[in-house]
Amino acid sequence: MYGANFEDSGSRSLNHFFNPITGERIPASPFINYTSPDWALEDKGDISSTLGIGPTQDYSYKDARQYLFDALTKSSTGIDPDSVKIARQLREQKFGLVFQSLGQVIHHVQDMAQPQHVRNDAHCDNPWCHTIRKFNESLYEVKTNEANLTLPYSGYAPVYPNTDASAFNKPRDFWVENRFRGLAEFTNLNFVSAGTNFDTNLFYSPQRDPAKVTQMNIAALCANRIPACPNPNLSGIITFYGNDVRDNNTGQTTRNPYASSLSIFSADLTKAGWSESYTLNRFNFELAQGFLIPRAVGYSAGLLNFFFRGKMEISLPDEGVYGVVDHTVEKTIDTSGFRKIRLKVKNITPRGTGIEPMTAPGKLRAVAKFHRNTCYQSDLSGEYGAPGRDWTTCRRKVEPSGPVDLDDSVQEIIVSDEVDVPASVNTASPESLTFVFPTPIPINATDLFLQVVYRGPLGDETDAVAVATKDISEPTYQYFYDVHDQYMYPHYPQVSSSSQPYTWTQWCDQAIAGGSVSSPAECNARLWPAKRAFKFSPTSAAIPGWDPANPTIPPGEWTDFSQQPVLKPVFTLFGPTGSYSRVAYLTDPVPTNAAILVEDWNGPSSHIFYWLGGTFRAAKNQVDRATGTLTPSHTWALARGLYVSPSEAQFIGAPTNVGPLTPKASDVDFPCASCTGGPGGL
Repeated sequence: MYGANFEDSGSRSLNHFFNPITGERIPASPFINYTSPDWALEDKGDISSTLGIGPTQDYSYKDARQYLFDALTKSSTGIDPDSVKIARQLREQKFGLVFQSLGQVIHHVQDMAQPQHVRNDAHCDNPWCHTIRKFNESLYEVKTNEANLTLPYSGYAPVYPNTDASAFNKPRDFWVENRFRGLAEFTNLNFVSAGTNFDTNLFYSPQRDPAKVTQMNIAALCANRIPACPNPNLSGIITFYGNDVRDNNTGQTTRNPYASSLSIFSADLTKAGWSESYTLNRFNFELAQGFLIPRAVGYSAGLLNFFFRGKMEISLPDEGVYGVVDHTVEKTIDTSGFRKIRLKVKNITPRGTGIEPMTAPGKLRAVAKFHRNTCYQSDLSGEYGAPGRDWTTCRRKVEPSGPVDLDDSVQEIIVSDEVDVPASVNTASPESLTFVFPTPIPINATDLFLQVVYRGPLGDETDAVAVATKDISEPTYQYFYDVHDQYMYPHYPQVSSSSQPYTWTQWCDQAIAGGSVSSPAECNARLWPAKRAFKFSPTSAAIPGWDPANPTIPPGEWTDFSQQPVLKPVFTLFGPTGSYSRVAYLTDPVPTNAAILVEDWNGPSSHIFYWLGGTFRAAKNQVDRATGTLTPSHTWALARGLYVSPSEAQFIGAPTNVGPLTPKASDVDFPCASCTGGPGGL
């Protein structure tokens, strides 16, 4: 609203005229430099003042595109709350400028529904114009303002989206279009103005039709009029000339019986041998408003729809997760995290019965929006749901010393490097794309959303911006330890009955000294070092060879390793006795895609495996904005230095004479080079 009002300030209003027949500005005024679409769209080159003379255009459709892109992609500059606050304020300012600029642009669209603006009929209501006796004010606009509360705003649907794929393919089409469906063309061809009435012959349309004459009594016209006629005692006849109003957008033709009126001087002029004279009054304006005001609304709404028309869908990549990292490496608060994100993005911008393509040289960027858990610790003792943790004290705020205030909490964004838009984005089966984040998505992220921002050609528009948003899981931890050490390690005959925790080496040394085993290698082999591999499908469809409903190998049964189907895991966790491994991954908040785990035990005399299928869990640590609450999706308990689920803690923490588990690196194959092929085995 502010933008629509502001657009009439100063000399900006001089650029609000457009002759759609010639494509020119009003030639009668040396002060007018640009046509309405040239000024509003800025699609023929940047507009700036010359030596400080004339306005600079900072609120065009082109500017709105840039403001939107900036609002979506201006990264937070660091983890310092003040820097993050400044970045957030900048994004909010850019969003504000998006809508201010669009308000100023649709002011022009609405001006195209005022006949004087499209028929070289200059006018000015500024007192300065009256002082220099140049240009009259617009009686049409005066009467429109007076009738504000009774104007017919509804009744004309937004012109975009349109089932006709050939209509409104670029912003300028809302002014002029190849089949005369632009609003400037509609108004110019169907309506006269004060300075371009039937007696001027300045435009070839509309033409006066002697057969379309209506005579009305003034008293009847004024009856029950709102606002009322100034003098209720007027009498006499008004002679109206009508015309057929053709709408090339809808294909409809409607009669306007009051297109123009014979002037009160017309009878005397014809007696003197002059031609008839025509004028416009409130009754002409009211009929014109019935056509033009609803179209001003329909075209404005259509342009807004067009500006925001870009639509995309984000889905899981071929790997079935958006990101995976080894938590023994990426474990430091704020600085560690996910540097590569994989996803599929599909263009679903509607165009008739198909889509409007995104093409080269368009670019895609991934954006992560999140808050930070300031209580995070690498041992997971600071996770939401861990013992003694209150999420309200762990959520970074703009003012660190202030009270908890959700509106004051710091949402940050970081942006990936750009990638070229692939042709597959316009197909039903897009390819997986990798986005590299120079600043990683922090391992301690909460309230995590992924966005993909597109900038580039969209159909016939050369520079469009589109964004897709996906609520995803927070970092979800998958860990593994060898269960054998839970019942063999603490009860092996050579281990002292003392409560002293022994390391694995100390325990093996005792076993060697006692003659139970001959070497550390045999000690390890006795407990069968294990590893567990994980693979995901991008959809609910089963992974080939690992379908629980039709398995090659029955799930849950130990089978000789030689019979294992082809498997290229996304990550593999290793569990030598006395250790654990752990990864963090990002997936959908409520996973529905198929997943399997395959456990492989390589013992002294056999190599066997078993597998299970299903879907894996996802962490959901996100504030419910409606209630201001957050319920952690998982709870944690301590066991041998490893935070796990409480049910597992009862098992893993049961031995009293066993040392803490130590971390072991995992094997992460992400992005996966060949997750769907290759030989079997882990």
